[in-house]
Amino acid sequence: MIMRTTFISAALIILAVSTVEAQKPKPLLEVGQKIASVGLVIGGNTDGVGIGGSVEYGQVKFGDVGVIGVGVLAAYQSESRRSFGEQVTVSALPIMFTTNAHFGLAGQPKIGLYGGASMGIVRYSVSHSSAFDTDLFGFGASGTQLGVGVQGGLRFAVSPTAMVHGQLALGDLPLFTAGMSFKF
Repeated sequence: MIMRTTFISAALIILAVSTVEAQKPKPLLEVGQKIASVGLVIGGNTDGVGIGGSVEYGQVKFGDVGVIGVGVLAAYQSESRRSFGEQVTVSALPIMFTTNAHFGLAGQPKIGLYGGASMGIVRYSVSHSSAFDTDLFGFGASGTQLGVGVQGGLRFAVSPTAMVHGQLALGDLPLFTAGMSFKF
């Protein structure tokens, strides 16, 4: 009877430990994996719309809760405004190094959260044209500056390798990004 009770107790302990382990949140990005993302970008330093992409590599695990990833991102967005025969076009091209902390949600294995910081360069260009006299009133300018930003986002896994993602950012990054991510 004691042997049977000991066996049942041991089995229950093993079951309890494995259940707790199974419920630990797991990030969608693991150490050694890569995630490539592509999507539509809106807002930020320009009010324009464009396309952007990033690649991130799972670098370091911290504790049981997450993974630090490092990567790069690039986006292009442009906006044009026309008024009284005048047109002004502004475009931005941020190219940044990123680092993000990736977390999972307990009980939600298909959802991954991330947040981090970015730093790099942003190439801006502005052009102006006039319907009245393009030789006198048309001009263009461009420049490159240091860019920094913070970002946070969510990914929802639709398959083991494909995810839908959304990201909000501040600084020299597009304000909102929505698209697809692929793990490889």
